[in-house]
Amino acid sequence: MWITIAILLFVGLLLFILEAVLPGGIAGTIGAILIIVSTVLCYNHYGAATGSLYLLGSFALAAIVGFSAFLLIAKRLALSPPEPSRPDEEKDFVGAVGYVAKRLTPTGYVGINGRRHSARAETSIKAVEVGEEVVVVGRDGMYLVVAPTRED
Repeated sequence: MWITIAILLFVGLLLFILEAVLPGGIAGTIGAILIIVSTVLCYNHYGAATGSLYLLGSFALAAIVGFSAFLLIAKRLALSPPEPSRPDEEKDFVGAVGYVAKRLTPTGYVGINGRRHSARAETSIKAVEVGEEVVVVGRDGMYLVVAPTRED
């Protein structure tokens, strides 16, 4: 019986770690349920004294594992420095030719040099359709400002 209890606890702790990586509540909830089931099995099979010690130990272990996994992920995300922006970055794209990857109405995505970028059409009079060729004419914050290479 102790193997079943240990497996339930181990899988529950793994699900806590998974919850820190992929938040959403489902993995953490299932992990908590597995730990509770393992505690109930321990109470039923080994008695109240052992069950109480197991309850305290498994709760402490779950809290430590869950919190440590969360801190590790949060620290990695928070401390990774953003890519430095270069002052000449706008010049790198101005004049570049690409294609519309997601319809510009007036915002969408364009593909330039094999990479996808957020873009805004220079004019919002008419949507720019997927596949149309565009040229970068400037930058507006996070958007590349693009214009179709041919006028209809």
